[in-house]
Amino acid sequence: MSALNPTMTIRRQMRESNGGANGSIEDWLSRTGLPDPDRIADALPHRLSGGQRQRVLIAMAMMARPKVLIADEPTTALDVTMQAQILDLLRDLAREQQTAILFVTHDLSVAASLADRVLVLYAGRIVEMGRIQDVIQNAAHPYSAGLLAARFDLDSDRQRPLPTLPPERRPTINTENACAYATRCPIVQPDCTAIRPRLEPASVHGGVVA
Repeated sequence: MSALNPTMTIRRQMRESNGGANGSIEDWLSRTGLPDPDRIADALPHRLSGGQRQRVLIAMAMMARPKVLIADEPTTALDVTMQAQILDLLRDLAREQQTAILFVTHDLSVAASLADRVLVLYAGRIVEMGRIQDVIQNAAHPYSAGLLAARFDLDSDRQRPLPTLPPERRPTINTENACAYATRCPIVQPDCTAIRPRLEPASVHGGVVA
């Protein structure tokens, strides 16, 4: 809600943002799955639901045909069907307009459906980087492996508790000279709390791991 001007219609905001030069406003709204795009375009933001406002902003960003698009959790308020539609649209934009997309997400399954490469962060540091399918199939860092183990799908054993990451133990270590993940890591070694790990080639895939 804070990203849209409450006093302006959606049409006016999209026209002002992009100059109206990159196709029909109604067409872009329709491509993001919004029903009755004429009504949406002439509505004020408070007349729309949260999911509708989210799709309006996605349409507004894509209408600009950017060279680089930073998408920070763009599908969180959408149902699974609409999420798939938005991901398809982002893929089309990347291919048709040669747009590079930096996709920020906590869901590696979503990343796998869109990204070519993945960069896994923990406490603001890179812990693993590589081709998305390589990392998913052969995660080299225990944090990456923990994220993947916590995924749930229709083939999951419903009798097995879903794995979770252990809580951080306090007090925390001085992470300037240690691995930030050491207090939660199942394979922690003495050096982990004394040496800040460097990114090195991963033995199980062609990327790098801390």
